[in-house]
Amino acid sequence: MTVRNASVAAASRGRDQRLAAVTPWLLLTILVAGSNWAALLAVRGRWGRIAAALAVASLVGTAAGDAIGRRTGLELVQIGDFHLIAASVTAQFVMVAVLLLGSLVPAMRDVE
Repeated sequence: MTVRNASVAAASRGRDQRLAAVTPWLLLTILVAGSNWAALLAVRGRWGRIAAALAVASLVGTAAGDAIGRRTGLELVQIGDFHLIAASVTAQFVMVAVLLLGSLVPAMRDVE
């Protein structure tokens, strides 16, 4: 094996290890955010123009909730290192905050 092939193989192993370390967290974040987003839209009963903002809020809230759960250590349900309850509660809180802030913005037809 040449030096170049050895360095390429080492770089490939390092990249695979980093990808394996990030993928479960990223996958769980997307799945939990999507389920919280769908649950809120189902309870709300309509999609509207704010659905995209709610999807982003759900992703941000899920990631923040997992970080909060990791820092506080108060967790009832964990999937590996992912703090499910903290992530879900924070995602719902952030989405409701976006809904409330969105309701404060005047509608475009009212601005005329």
